[in-house]
Amino acid sequence: MEAPVEQQLASVETEIGTWALKPLLDRGVNEDELRKVLDNETNPKDPLPVRLQQKNKKGSSATGLFQFTERTANWLGTSTKKIAKMSLPEQVLLYKKYLEKWGWKKDTPLAMMQAAPAYANKPDDFIVYTKQSNPEEYEKNLAWVPLDKKGKRIEGAPITVGSIKAYYAGYKKKLNEGGMLKFNPEGSNYDIKTAKKFGLQPYEGEGPDKGHMGSVVPATKKQEEEHNLPLGSYLMLKGTNHPTWYKAVEAEKYRGYKIIKRGNRYWSVPIKFQGM
Repeated sequence: MEAPVEQQLASVETEIGTWALKPLLDRGVNEDELRKVLDNETNPKDPLPVRLQQKNKKGSSATGLFQFTERTANWLGTSTKKIAKMSLPEQVLLYKKYLEKWGWKKDTPLAMMQAAPAYANKPDDFIVYTKQSNPEEYEKNLAWVPLDKKGKRIEGAPITVGSIKAYYAGYKKKLNEGGMLKFNPEGSNYDIKTAKKFGLQPYEGEGPDKGHMGSVVPATKKQEEEHNLPLGSYLMLKGTNHPTWYKAVEAEKYRGYKIIKRGNRYWSVPIKFQGM
C-alpha cells in the first residue's frame, strides 16, 4: 500500500535537486551527464549527508560527493577532511573549480574529467592503463576494464578512454528521445517533456521561484476518464522526491486541492473528491 503523500516528504532532503547543481549547469555542464558521474561515485540510494562524507571503500583517500583524493583536494586548496564537512553547495562549487582549473570545455566528457582528466581529449582507443605497465592503478580501476558482449569484464584488457566513457554511460537506457532522464514519479526530477507540451516557461520574475516552472498541468479528458478523476484535475509534474515537492503539495492544498495517486502518476484533485 502506498504511504500517504505527506509521509514521503521526509526523503526530500536526501535528494540532489537541480537547484543545487545550478552553478555547474550555468557553466555549461549537462545535467544528465553530471548525474551519471554522481551516481557512479556515490550510492544514489544513500541519504545525502552520507554521500557528502563518503569515504572510498577501496582504501584510497577519495572523499565526498565527487570522490576527490587528498592529492586533488590539496591541488584545489583544501583537504579531504575539510571536504567531508562541506555542504552540498560547497562541494558543487569545488567541482566547478576543479573543472575550471583543468580548462574543461563543453565538448569534453565529464567522465574523463572525473576519471583521467589528463587524457580527456584523447581518442577512444587511447590506452590509459594496462595491467603490465601500471598494475596498481589498473587494479584500483577494474570497473573501467572493457566488457564483452555478455557484459563480463575482459580479463587483462587495457583500460582505454573509450572503456572509461562506457563505464560512465551506464544509465543511458534511462534516457528518452529528448536526451533527458526519463521522468520517474517517485524520483527527484521534473516532467519537462509534458511541461513543454503545455507551453510552460521558467518564471522570469524575481524571488525564490525565478527560473522554476509550474508544478501542475490540467489533466486531459482522456486521463480523467482513464483514472476516474473528477473534472478539473491536474497532473503533477514533479517526482515525490523532488526538492520542492513539498511546496507543490502546500500550494495545491492552499487552493483547495489534495494529491492522490492513480496509475503510476500523482494527481491534484479537489479536496472534497472522495473517489477510490
